[in-house]
Amino acid sequence: MLSAICANSSITPAIRLLPGRTVPNPLMGGLVSAKNGPVYFNSKPSAWTSIKRTLASLLRKVVRVCQAIPEALATLASCRGRTKNSPSKPDIGSTRLMTKKPQAARILRYLDHLVKETDIGWAEVNNDNPERLCDQVARRSFNRNVLTAELEGQSFNACTQMLAHLEGEYGQHLRGVLDFAAEQVGQTEEDPVKVSTAYKYPTFIEDVIIALHERLGCYDVLVEPGADIRRYSELTSRDIKALSCVGIGTDLLTANA
Repeated sequence: MLSAICANSSITPAIRLLPGRTVPNPLMGGLVSAKNGPVYFNSKPSAWTSIKRTLASLLRKVVRVCQAIPEALATLASCRGRTKNSPSKPDIGSTRLMTKKPQAARILRYLDHLVKETDIGWAEVNNDNPERLCDQVARRSFNRNVLTAELEGQSFNACTQMLAHLEGEYGQHLRGVLDFAAEQVGQTEEDPVKVSTAYKYPTFIEDVIIALHERLGCYDVLVEPGADIRRYSELTSRDIKALSCVGIGTDLLTANA
């Protein structure tokens, strides 16, 4: 049995002999005369054996990592492909503000897109300037530059129609809805990102109005406040549905009503 163990193990037994005794030699298959000392078997691995085992373990880990790299690259390429082939991002034309019947849900989705895109862009521009990152005046100027670029492809008539909606009764009501929603979210929601986003919606509506005026050659515009909406009951079913499209549900709107 001992010979079988030694044959299948990397541990080399050390043999010491007791004086005057004869013991089997498992390595030689015969007998050894015990003349110089006691016999014992050292079952502890040598230092070199431990090193070899450690190196083998590290090698196995390296191999597993190398095998995972192609799969990770393939996954990344697949994700990029899905992003590239995904539906186009909303633009101001998707709001239908230049038509006779704009849609509040489409407008809010567009605003939500603007908020997220400008948040990313502003953070990238001021990655090494945290003080300017918190400058709200500079941030709004940045937002308007984005909107100005967005409106460059719109005709004079389209900009005039959009401005008429946003400054008219429709736009005043929409801005009142957004002001009310922002206040409710601010009092109810604990997530600071969601609160910040809700307050940015009415601000972006004002920036769109200013950008439209500038596109038409008018500057130093004073935007009139939105409708004074203070209760959930003043919202229409379309208002509620539009707000739900950007994650502002009835639970948030009625929590403090």
